[in-house]
Amino acid sequence: MKKYIVVLLATAALLGCGKKEEVVEAPVLRPVKYQVVEKTGADLARDFSGTIKAETESNLSFRVSGTIERKFVKLGDTISRGQTLAELDRIDYEVKYQASIANLEKTKANLVKAAADFERYQKLYFNDNVSKAEYDSSLALFKSGKAQVEAAAKQVKYDNLQLGYTKLKAPASGTIAEELSEENETISAGTPVYMLSLDGDLEVEFFIPESLIGQVKSGAEVLITADAAQKREIMGVVTQVGTVSTGFGRTFPVKAKLTPPTEGIKSGMTAQVKLNFKFSDEDVVILPLQSVVTDSLGVTYVYALEGVSGNEGTVKRVDVKTGKVTTRGIEITDGLVNGDLVITAGMSKITEGQKVEVPPKGVR
Repeated sequence: MKKYIVVLLATAALLGCGKKEEVVEAPVLRPVKYQVVEKTGADLARDFSGTIKAETESNLSFRVSGTIERKFVKLGDTISRGQTLAELDRIDYEVKYQASIANLEKTKANLVKAAADFERYQKLYFNDNVSKAEYDSSLALFKSGKAQVEAAAKQVKYDNLQLGYTKLKAPASGTIAEELSEENETISAGTPVYMLSLDGDLEVEFFIPESLIGQVKSGAEVLITADAAQKREIMGVVTQVGTVSTGFGRTFPVKAKLTPPTEGIKSGMTAQVKLNFKFSDEDVVILPLQSVVTDSLGVTYVYALEGVSGNEGTVKRVDVKTGKVTTRGIEITDGLVNGDLVITAGMSKITEGQKVEVPPKGVR
């Protein structure tokens, strides 16, 4: 009997030594991100890139063709009215001018001779010493000589103007905004050499997409930020709203006048323009479009969080009604209240009642 008991105890001891302790692993929670529901104003500020320009800009060009011999100003220079900006090669025009002067002197000499001949024939005719035909011929030569002198004088004046046009002068004070032609370049009359920004008010030009252009009106206020001027903020007022798309992604040009003071702001600077748009007359809830789901029965819903404690929360389905889709997202007109936590990311493989991992407080 004792031997039998010893064998049983030894067997039990052996079985006990071979048994492994079971380890229960905690389930891995699926991470999600969420948004706190808050009804906000329906106004939305949008930013657009633009370029600051002088309200009045003009291209400056020679009125005659030729080769640019010298340029006296460059990009960014401040110029005064009447200042010489560039010159063409003048040789051809000087030759023409001198030739016209010589022709004028020649016609004047011919006129002197024709006048003397006419005076002589006039006396002879009155004394019946020459015929009427000879008298008429001398008179015609005299009148022709006068006409030739007048034409030659006009040609001298014209050629002198052409010679003067070989100098490009500033029509007004301002700043050189752009250089469009270079020295030694042969250009035709009217080819722009400089772009001049006239002294005066500044404006910013930017482009609005067709989905928003209908809300932009003249007189609307904008906030303009110039990066090159230490991100200085300046108020502006919309002055022009384009009615024809420019073709850049079906956008429309808009111009806004900068309100003084504008010290340190220069034509050509890039700027950000902030403009407010209204999407609804009431405060609304806006959610990212991907956070709203529609089931097989056509019911629209979102996944919300409840019982959030630490880094965990429980998924809850909430049926909602939706409104318009805007550039900010989709409007939720019913089903949510301020403070609800709506899952916006990581929702592809979650179900109602599931435990999920949420970001630390303050991280969305």
